[in-house]
Amino acid sequence: MDKMINLLIADDDRFIRRSLVKMLDRHGKFRISEAEDRATVFRSITESPPDCILMDYFMSDITGLELMRMLKAEGVAAPVIMLTGQGDDATAAAILKAGAYDYIPKKRLSEQDFSETLTTMITGAISRHEAVKESDRAQIALQLSEARYRGLIENSPILIARFFPEDYTVSFINDYFCKYFNVERFEILGENVLNLIPRSNHEKSMQNINGITGDNSVARFEIKTIAHGDLRWQLWTVQGIFHEDGTIAEYQAMGEDITSLKQTQKQLMEQKRYLQSILDSQDNMIIVADREKIHEVNISFLQFFGFYSPDDMMKNIGRISEMTVEVEGCLKPGEAKSLWLNALNAEMSAEEYRLVAFRQEGAENPRFFSVTFRPLSIESELYVLEFSDVTALEERSREFETRANYDALTHIFNRRRFLELLEHGISSAKRLNHELSIVFFDIDHFKKINDTYGHNTGDDVLRALASLVSATIRRTDIFARWGGEEFLVLLESTSIENAARMAEKLRKAIMEYEFPEVKQVTCSFGVTAYLPGEKGDTFISRADSALYRAKESGRNRVIGIRKKSGEC
Repeated sequence: MDKMINLLIADDDRFIRRSLVKMLDRHGKFRISEAEDRATVFRSITESPPDCILMDYFMSDITGLELMRMLKAEGVAAPVIMLTGQGDDATAAAILKAGAYDYIPKKRLSEQDFSETLTTMITGAISRHEAVKESDRAQIALQLSEARYRGLIENSPILIARFFPEDYTVSFINDYFCKYFNVERFEILGENVLNLIPRSNHEKSMQNINGITGDNSVARFEIKTIAHGDLRWQLWTVQGIFHEDGTIAEYQAMGEDITSLKQTQKQLMEQKRYLQSILDSQDNMIIVADREKIHEVNISFLQFFGFYSPDDMMKNIGRISEMTVEVEGCLKPGEAKSLWLNALNAEMSAEEYRLVAFRQEGAENPRFFSVTFRPLSIESELYVLEFSDVTALEERSREFETRANYDALTHIFNRRRFLELLEHGISSAKRLNHELSIVFFDIDHFKKINDTYGHNTGDDVLRALASLVSATIRRTDIFARWGGEEFLVLLESTSIENAARMAEKLRKAIMEYEFPEVKQVTCSFGVTAYLPGEKGDTFISRADSALYRAKESGRNRVIGIRKKSGEC
């Protein structure tokens, strides 16, 4: 081989690369490129295709075996000699099985005259690569390394056997195979390999083996066998070894005992079934989930949302958001995508609950649930979400709240709630240095309406007036029934002048409105503004005084008092 050899040294150890370059430069046969990681390997190959590659078994970002597979996928066929710092039989077997020409323990680099040996290995690899066609390279490589490979696999902790395609007769088994199945080598050689497999597995095994072709040269499958009187599971990898004409010369099978794995899987499945039975026995809806996906769910949850199965739920998970109703004090529909787990925070203690409202398809009213978030364990981000139906309690609570805060006849705030909101308004006005005003009004000659038309008509007037005023004032204004025919409006961030304008607007709207039976109704209005440092009852009393003056002045008018004496 007289021409210069393009040699690529791929090793993340700069010292190793320098040693190899120094060792090979003395022969004057090599044009050497260096690479320290996957990226530089592919860049070097693109710039200068190598005739041979010296490759480290472990590099910083990839293993040599992975890199070999990637190179093969890219159509790079240069022979590879693997450098390994381990030098054990299992590593050597893995390297040779992966298709490397040979391997070199790194400790040999320090041997005297090893450069001659290395040069011979490189030139030999290139010569063989050039002489052998791609179609039978794997078979010839196997034949050349058979003696050494046979020695390696005899003590390998992997079940290894070869058999012929015609009648599945065994041509080779390793020592571990004999020990595992408790057989003598001479008992098995020449026998049908299927004799070691329970008859129930024959059809499955043959289907997998017969499916091996030149385009699909490897089959992997699990089977059960009897070993030392026990039922054992193995994962088998069967590879076809082909003649030059593409027909199968022999099969090579490698098996790994996976009994403990199958037993573990069985235990996990039993535990999962047990857990599912516990979850399904609960009336409350239960989910086990992390912040990204649902892991377990009980049948109560599936039935409530109309899911047929967990798979159906995962495909239609958006239904949970669609059925979530936005109600004040409850978890929001938009947070349902994360199952409300994003609503959790460090301040939320264990067993603390939040409310959520759902409306099932066809239902008129929502149903309320308390959601309890419990971490499954401190080691994981898994949570148990338990939904307890509290619809009856929530409706009763909201009914009590309505009774406590709203006037039963007009459905606006009552006196008690107005006084609470007034204190809050005064506090905000002080803190933010904002103005605050009150409009106090009542219906003129209301007693005459009751006496003339009856109390039912009087109630109708009160209801109609409350609706009219609610529609006229601002959304932020606080409107309440003070008692009888008296009403109050609290206007935040509003001066007495603007409050008076609002009162005049209300006066005209009421006067121009046609009430049932009574037709025309008028109201008198008193307006005042909050004075720094005064209490709420003083504030209301001054508004009441303004209302009294409006009545004394002839009713159906607006009077404002800026201070304790004087009008605006």
